[in-house]
Amino acid sequence: IEATLALIQAALANKDNHYFHLISGDCAPLLTPEQLANECAQQPQNTVWLTSQNTPHLRYRTRFNAPHADTNWQRNVYGKFLTFCLKLMDNLLPSKEICLSGSQWFSANRAALSILFDESLGEAAAHFEKKLVPDEHFFQYIVAKNAEKFNHINNNYRFIRFSAGANHPDFLTLDELQEAKKSGAWFARKVPPEQMIRWLNDETRI
Repeated sequence: IEATLALIQAALANKDNHYFHLISGDCAPLLTPEQLANECAQQPQNTVWLTSQNTPHLRYRTRFNAPHADTNWQRNVYGKFLTFCLKLMDNLLPSKEICLSGSQWFSANRAALSILFDESLGEAAAHFEKKLVPDEHFFQYIVAKNAEKFNHINNNYRFIRFSAGANHPDFLTLDELQEAKKSGAWFARKVPPEQMIRWLNDETRI
């Protein structure tokens, strides 16, 4: 989250930037920059394209502080046992708290991203300092808490495919990227480096 906020701050520093898309090195653009700009320009200036849904089975992440969060032992046997205990506590202790989660990859125009950045400081940062997997909850939390400030489109237009039971997205072929483009997505992941180069160099893909 700290790295993402530093990236956002740097991107906002350039006044010529109007639309912002958080992607990874494994994300392939499915539209040209001009097409992306046209899509974004159709919405109000405070628009954020962010997936967000209520996920009760993940509530333990946002409900409890985890002493092993962001430590070397988060994923070893002791950390996994402590995570299991947090899940058990959430099931045993009644709560009306809602857990919002979604992809960490999102898009926003300048006004919306400026609000997101400003609201990310202070209370929000402190709240998530010792939470597990905060990148899948942090910006969803901020948008929901400041709903009146955003035109929130609950769709990030990212094409991601998971095999059954997998924790990480599948790698996509060139043919699958073409199908992803037809679905209306703006970006697709994950794409292997060699396929990414072929995709970006193919002048007929748009």
